[in-house]
This record gives sequence, C-alpha cells and structure tokens, in this order.
Amino acid sequence: MPIDISKFDQTHLLVIGDLMIDEYVWGEVERISPEAPVQVVAVKNQEYTLGGSGNVVNNLMALGARVSVLGVTGTGSDGKLLLNQLNSLGADIRGIIARARAAYDQKNTCHCRAPAGAAYRP
Repeated sequence: MPIDISKFDQTHLLVIGDLMIDEYVWGEVERISPEAPVQVVAVKNQEYTLGGSGNVVNNLMALGARVSVLGVTGTGSDGKLLLNQLNSLGADIRGIIARARAAYDQKNTCHCRAPAGAAYRP
C-alpha cells in the first residue's frame, strides 16, 4: 500500500518511547592522554538535538503530522532542554511526566558523541 505523505497534515499520532537528548561535541584532538589511551579534545562547539523517540517526533512533525508524546523525563537540565525542544516543535507534551531524580530515580538519557574527522564537522 503506497503512503501519501501529502496527507500527513491530516494525521494525529501518539509517540510512546524513550525520550533522550543527543549531544554532539565538536573539537580538535590536541593529544593522547598519558593516563589512558584516549584522545584529549579541545571543545569548539556543542549541539543538542532530540534523540530516541524525540527524534521520531521531530521527523513526523517535519512531515506535517500533529504529534502527542507519552513518556517520562527527569527534571534536570537535560529534561528541561528536551521539553523545550519538543514544545518549540509544537508537539503536544501533556503526556510527558517529569519526575525528580530523588523521588523516582529518573534521569534523562543523554547520548554524547564526539565525532572525529573532517566528514563530521558542521
């Protein structure tokens, strides 16, 4: 069955899943650490995007769909960033429960990536 993307603006979808932030750290490798075989990076820029099911929400809304989100988030800076980004997209975030870590042991997942090489530079 073919999918008619032009009708996405007529759909209202519910996305349920693991909400997270993807962090990208851009920089230059300065040296190899003497304590461990790891690169020491001079950070030039950081970028935060929606990850996990938040990325699905972003993609569906880019296609024109109305999206409601159901999930749990923390109340720390990553949780606030996640809610702000979803809200700025226009997603319905009333189904997201924000819980403090002390009360629920809930902390947002943040995937940190440090891409290397010219192919990954913004």
